[in-house]
Amino acid sequence: MDQHFTAQLEAAQRHFDAGQLDAAAQWLQEVIDADPQHGDALEGLAYIAARKQSPAAAAGYFDRALAVLPAQAERCHAAGLVHQAAGNHARAVALLEQAIGLAPRQLPSLHAAAMSLSALGEHGRALEMLKRAAALSPGSWEIHYNMGRALGLLDQYDAEMAAYRRAIELKPDCADAYTNLGVALGESHRFEEALRMFKKAIQIAPNNPGARANRAGTNLLLGEFEHGWREYECRWQIGLQ
Repeated sequence: MDQHFTAQLEAAQRHFDAGQLDAAAQWLQEVIDADPQHGDALEGLAYIAARKQSPAAAAGYFDRALAVLPAQAERCHAAGLVHQAAGNHARAVALLEQAIGLAPRQLPSLHAAAMSLSALGEHGRALEMLKRAAALSPGSWEIHYNMGRALGLLDQYDAEMAAYRRAIELKPDCADAYTNLGVALGESHRFEEALRMFKKAIQIAPNNPGARANRAGTNLLLGEFEHGWREYECRWQIGLQ
């Protein structure tokens, strides 16, 4: 740590730990005013901006900090997350992959990278990240759920359904997993099974718009017009348009 700025950095840390973000930022800004390339101060401002729900500002500070600080897995991961939150998914993937390169078994980085790859439409690469994550944490329902989403977008419906069923085994109250499983079953023309999945989703989350819309659409497709239109009317009554 640069001894010249030790007092300011320590004061900033105390204020940050106390939740006094503006005061912490003021101390760090004093350092930046004297040394615009001070990595620790830039990184501190990045964390403050992230805590204040300003991901674009946090991303900018992290990029400036990374230009002068060594690449570390935790640092690259944090920078990747704020870029992801700011919608900068290509930059997020680059940073998260750098974090993974430094710490290959870093589960949060693998999962986060998959989410940004999915946002970029790179579903095959997202699936590979999720498979690596699942190998590290096979009991994570969220990983299996997101694997199902990626598989569905790759038209691998049997594998998609298996992933959603595994997610449901791990989290039986996951309404979205039942809904997406129902959609996949419908894509395979297994309409009665699909309706059972939508029914289960609605039992868990009565106002779930996806489950209600898909149950209505499936009923209409099967010629069950009364049930189908009643479902649509119910969606309007509860404000789910």
